[in-house]
Amino acid sequence: MSCLPAGLNPQLVGEARTGVEDLELGCNSLPTNLLIPLLTKVSEVGSNLKKLSLFDINLADVPAALLASALTRMVWLVLFRTRLTSAQVAALLEAIDQGDSSIEELGLIGSLPTEGSRTGPLNLKPLVKVEELVLYNNFHTQQELVDFFAAMSESMKLRKLEIRGMPWPAEEMM
Repeated sequence: MSCLPAGLNPQLVGEARTGVEDLELGCNSLPTNLLIPLLTKVSEVGSNLKKLSLFDINLADVPAALLASALTRMVWLVLFRTRLTSAQVAALLEAIDQGDSSIEELGLIGSLPTEGSRTGPLNLKPLVKVEELVLYNNFHTQQELVDFFAAMSESMKLRKLEIRGMPWPAEEMM
């Protein structure tokens, strides 16, 4: 069952956020045909949206480039159980790494790809370029975390870091 009315015009969803600065969406069955117009509008120059929270929304079918373009326009971003793909995470982190991001505060809660759905290791190093980072209930390899911590320096922007609830793969358990 959808949390939005049947027959809702996707274009109206995209237009509805015009003028909105802070948006929270939580809907485990929000269809891609509604997400794409919304994220397209958010990615456009002139969007007022600065804070975005997405809860229980499956983003896996959203093109990686569109997702990265829209999300990096945010100053404050929380993704809670959004089922990101490896390609989407790579595009988002690449945009952050290249300086094409306004993100200051980022929360990734159960949103990174699971161990079984990954296409390769994640480069978490660009995350030192945000000011506040929350990583809860995500799978990270030991090497990903070693590389992330090795990227830290006096000149990094990261000032607050919270990492909790990491399911370690069996071969990396001590």
